[in-house]
Amino acid sequence: MSIDDLFMKTPTPVQNVMLSLYGYMRRKKRFNKYFYDKLEKLEASQYFSVENMNNISLQKIKEIVIHSYETVPFYKRLYDKNGIDVYKIQNLEDFNRIPTISKDDIKNNTDDFISSKYNKKSLLKFTTSGSTGKPLALFKPTAYHPTENAIVWRQRRWANVNYDDNLLSIAGRSFVKNNSKDKLWRYNYADNQMLVSSYHISKNTIENLYNAIVKFRPRYVQGYPSSIALLSNYLIENNLKINGVKAIFTSSETLFPNQREVIERAFGAKILDYYGNGENVSSAVQCEYGTYHLNNEYSYTEITKENSIIGTNLYNYAMPLIRYETGDSAEISKHTCACGRNLPVIKNLNGRTGTNYVSTLDGRKIANFNKIIINIKKAKEIQIHQKENYELVINIVPREEFNKKDREDIINNIKDYLGNDMSVVLNFTSTIPRSKSGKFIPVISEVK
Repeated sequence: MSIDDLFMKTPTPVQNVMLSLYGYMRRKKRFNKYFYDKLEKLEASQYFSVENMNNISLQKIKEIVIHSYETVPFYKRLYDKNGIDVYKIQNLEDFNRIPTISKDDIKNNTDDFISSKYNKKSLLKFTTSGSTGKPLALFKPTAYHPTENAIVWRQRRWANVNYDDNLLSIAGRSFVKNNSKDKLWRYNYADNQMLVSSYHISKNTIENLYNAIVKFRPRYVQGYPSSIALLSNYLIENNLKINGVKAIFTSSETLFPNQREVIERAFGAKILDYYGNGENVSSAVQCEYGTYHLNNEYSYTEITKENSIIGTNLYNYAMPLIRYETGDSAEISKHTCACGRNLPVIKNLNGRTGTNYVSTLDGRKIANFNKIIINIKKAKEIQIHQKENYELVINIVPREEFNKKDREDIINNIKDYLGNDMSVVLNFTSTIPRSKSGKFIPVISEVK
């Protein structure tokens, strides 16, 4: 039995204890002297001159490129093949001539991307969310946590959020099965965090959920835009409002204007959006004036003439990703933000597809439902297509080892969340069509 299975079967008080213990251990890794030192430096560097900022980025780029050439087999082969002398990189233009890498490069050469300076067994394994249809296995050192956390908290400080403020997290997670009458929220006391399952937000649960949130008194909100918007719509429809919230932090999906409108209306606070990717090669955050600023001290972002985003992580020396093609797009802006920070500004950011809902027969709308089944290891790609009559067609590009049990697991998993009356059809195919822009769409819904 996996930890997740055990968690789902334990009583609510025990789940709260488990979440709090996990939160405590994670907090020790993320909030240490390295975090506070890094945050102090980031809060200073955001006001550096553009020239000074570029020089800092260039120095970090030189260091990680040389490290990668000397200790990472893939880059040694790639740079030798293309005649790249990493010791002669003098400016950002030189760096931009280095060949890019793709997701397929990593999938086909995973071990060759790991530096010989690190023992793979000691690294933290993590996967991308699969928003492009293909989850990617990556590795990073444990010492990486404080740096990631400092980037997050620099933005939170822009909204005057404090470390001990109550946090309401709303995302595509579940603590109970579909037909359970148990509470649909849990607590992580170590982080003053209330976690809400967006899978079960409905007209039947909104009153109890609203009362619990009011009692909790959140000072800031975090989660997927689609999940927070789902709750916000129910609040507005029932003339309910959450007071005392300083800011809402959205991430992991594209934030649409209609979502921003209903969320800010329901919570009476501004949204500060975060753009990033599972590979951690590019990062941009909205400030209190709504401008997207690049976190170029953390990951160096290039915008090509075609507006494609190419990113380089400047801190993951265990598995460096240098000039990685993200598949997202944006434009460089010459706008000078009123916030006074000199971090580069971008506009027309386009990425993170797959924010559609799956609708249930009892009227619920479940955001990011694709993430329940997207990580089936024996499938290359999975797409959910909901017909107008609510029937779910699951398009699957199977691997050779995909078997009857895998079929049953997918159907049972879906019905656990959506109910036994939901019609589910598995459609096996060799390819899944892309959108006009070449993007994979995880969820398509025809339900009106």
